[in-house]
Amino acid sequence: MKHIKRRALLASALLAVFGTATAVERTISFVELNDLHANLVGHKDLVREADGSTKVAIRGGMARMKTVIDRIRAQNSDTLVMNIGDTFHGGVEAFYSLGNAVADPLNAMGIDIGVPGNWDYYYTPAVTRARYGRVDEEIVQVSFPGLADPFPIKRPNFPNLGANVRDITDPMPEDFLPATHMFEFDGIKVGFIGFTSDIVEMMQPMLAEGMDFAWGREEHARLLVRYAQQLRDAGADIVAVMSELGMPKDMDLSKTLAARVRDGSLADGLIDVFFSAHTHEATRTPITAAADGSALYAPVVEAGNDGYLGRMDVTLRYEGSTTEGRLRNTRTEQHWSNQGMAWELIPIDESIPEDPTVKALVQAARAPFLDQDVSFRAVPFLGQRLTQPIDTVIGHLPPGSIMNQETALSGVLSRRDSLVSSFNVGLSQMMRDVTGTEIAFTPGFRMDATVPEAGYVLENGAVADGNITLEDAYRFFPMYYGLATGTTTGAHMKEVIEGILQTTYSSDSWNTRGGWNYGYAGLDISVDLGAGDSRRLVDLRRSDDGSPVNDTDVLTVTGCRRLPIDFEGVLCGIGGFDNVTQVRNPQTGLPWSLVDVFTNMLQDRSYALRVDRGMNVTDSSRTARWPEADFIQPPEGVGDYFIAADPKDPCGYFKWNCINN
Repeated sequence: MKHIKRRALLASALLAVFGTATAVERTISFVELNDLHANLVGHKDLVREADGSTKVAIRGGMARMKTVIDRIRAQNSDTLVMNIGDTFHGGVEAFYSLGNAVADPLNAMGIDIGVPGNWDYYYTPAVTRARYGRVDEEIVQVSFPGLADPFPIKRPNFPNLGANVRDITDPMPEDFLPATHMFEFDGIKVGFIGFTSDIVEMMQPMLAEGMDFAWGREEHARLLVRYAQQLRDAGADIVAVMSELGMPKDMDLSKTLAARVRDGSLADGLIDVFFSAHTHEATRTPITAAADGSALYAPVVEAGNDGYLGRMDVTLRYEGSTTEGRLRNTRTEQHWSNQGMAWELIPIDESIPEDPTVKALVQAARAPFLDQDVSFRAVPFLGQRLTQPIDTVIGHLPPGSIMNQETALSGVLSRRDSLVSSFNVGLSQMMRDVTGTEIAFTPGFRMDATVPEAGYVLENGAVADGNITLEDAYRFFPMYYGLATGTTTGAHMKEVIEGILQTTYSSDSWNTRGGWNYGYAGLDISVDLGAGDSRRLVDLRRSDDGSPVNDTDVLTVTGCRRLPIDFEGVLCGIGGFDNVTQVRNPQTGLPWSLVDVFTNMLQDRSYALRVDRGMNVTDSSRTARWPEADFIQPPEGVGDYFIAADPKDPCGYFKWNCINN
């Protein structure tokens, strides 16, 4: 088995000598890497300490991760490395190479098993199938309209799972993402169930063309029980769930299964642990109980994002073996029981030396983007180009430029706040300045850069220069996002704001999706997060004069388009707008992407990000948020929910069942 050194089983030796089952303990080490987001090198990150304080530190880097992985394997050869969630998307190098820049370093990391995240579907369904489909080639050629030559897509060299998605265009019974996978260590069997993202269709339906995703609590719980039982029946001693649903949904599933144990409808012990991803939460200790004190079915952990690795050591005790069959057709199955688990969250910091092999591969992947004559054209979004080295300084944050109401985050341009962030305030105001509309709004992506203002002292003692680079811009927006304007009523805008708050704070986790709360300009928003779904928005006023926004008011709005083409009336993935028109770059006449707006505006030295007016969203309930709270997004939401999670699919479990029936 790749990456696994086999060793003689002590239990077998003892059985041979003594003829009786003797208790022997072994440990399996699981290493979790989640939400890499194509971050090849270490970068500035806003880090929360255990006491709730924050600091800007250098975190991440694939070469440092490899060093940690090798250290763990040296301590325990029975180690499995998981890569869960968004991998091939998230940085400028990945955007202009359709994820290929990540592939060579990733394939040198020694990863055993993985699960794709929602952003791994971003490059079109053709690329998704090429990267993860059932083929033996290391590289698959994909053709795009408008390109004379096919584009090569590099694939991961480890299996990836997706029990909750089906390719309904493929008549083969085995799907392009298998549901489960089994490893064996000299008689110990470790089974994995993989859940990919359930929000791809909501990002943009075209990204999920020909695919169908399970949706909701019941469908995912049913899949968990089915596949966990299959793995146990096949002899699995450990069953681990790798999930890109996000920590709130994984906790809800674990809570749901625990309730079924209590009512007698489900046996205990089918699943040992949930390794969560997507929400970028750093769990310092495993989550074993819900907010109401009830025990979860299995603990839930998440290793932040690319700034951490998680290590879970599972201790097993040998409980004997059984032999089936006759004569030469006998099969002996060993039995091991879970005796306990120990979790460690490992920061990937500057004290860790870089693995030279992975470092060289990373440097090779980045070299074309640092060249002075750089010239890239985004495929298939051919209108977006890269013509400057990514270390080009495009803007500057002078001392005192960020006056954040959250003093713990003062002086840092970042998205690391679930309700309102300095970056979204600055960007939405820039969008409004470009178009001249009354209001503007921008999505609350989890992809995040951190830029401290000049004079900020970093963890390593260095003093920040306040420079914003082109690479920082692409870390904030590593995708094509077009700028667009439209009109709407005050009533519709209130519905939009209320709906976005629900997708972040609903106490029904299956109502949550996407990133954190959107950013707004031109509006002062008063909310009560604890009031519950459809009741959080308290007051909405214009920032310019403090006048209330009435339901019948007609507002001019700036937003975004998630792809070069989009459905009529849609801004930032939300429908119901009128007169939606793409904004074009006055220099090129082509549709203007947000990353280009951000870059061009900052490179005009007369423009400064307007983040010094503070935050424009206030919460009367003063719900604890990161860094005061442990987690960025409340794991079990805030307040009661009044709108049940929409099952989305009237056919129920996977569309192909409806087609066949």
